[in-house]
Amino acid sequence: MTPKAPRKKTLRPAFPIVLAYDLGGTKVAVAVVDSKGRILEETRVPVVFDQGKDAVLKQLAQLGAAMILKYPKIKRVGIASAGPLDAKRGLLLDPTNFKGTSGPWGIVPIAKILSKRLKRRRRSASQPCREASRAQSAAIDHPLPPSKRIGLWLHLLICKWCRRYGRQLRFLRIAAHEHPDRLTEAAPQKLSAEARERIKKKLSSEKQS
Repeated sequence: MTPKAPRKKTLRPAFPIVLAYDLGGTKVAVAVVDSKGRILEETRVPVVFDQGKDAVLKQLAQLGAAMILKYPKIKRVGIASAGPLDAKRGLLLDPTNFKGTSGPWGIVPIAKILSKRLKRRRRSASQPCREASRAQSAAIDHPLPPSKRIGLWLHLLICKWCRRYGRQLRFLRIAAHEHPDRLTEAAPQKLSAEARERIKKKLSSEKQS
């Protein structure tokens, strides 16, 4: 009788999905990657080097926080960057391509900085949608400050519900301007049972997509 070959044990990955950064001289890519190396979602945007080092670090934290909001199981983060750098210590060593109006960067403990900022943003992960709703309402009446405008833009990249809320706001504003005389005529009406059922089915299908 031929002895059976021992079965190979399949090791379950400790971290099934991770957050990955690729910081270059002009653009940054932020992606969610699974244990098989497949990219589940990716965002590429120009880096705001012209606004200085602090603005870039804030941009990286906002991009990562948006991904963590959508994929809360992320527990580990990796970053690849143009050099020179010290990979073991997580340091950028005055990268030559990252100069802006504020001058050279110097030595930046980027791994430590991102770790702290992402942890802080994870703890407040229940707030962005509420803040995005308020920001969209405020943006109808007056321009948002640059920091809030960038934060809202990043949030809308990954949140379809807030994008839909923004479209509804814009529609209501246009309708109110085009038909101001009918605003006082509108009376509250109840939805029929058929209409409520159609809405439930539509929402259910969008959640599954």
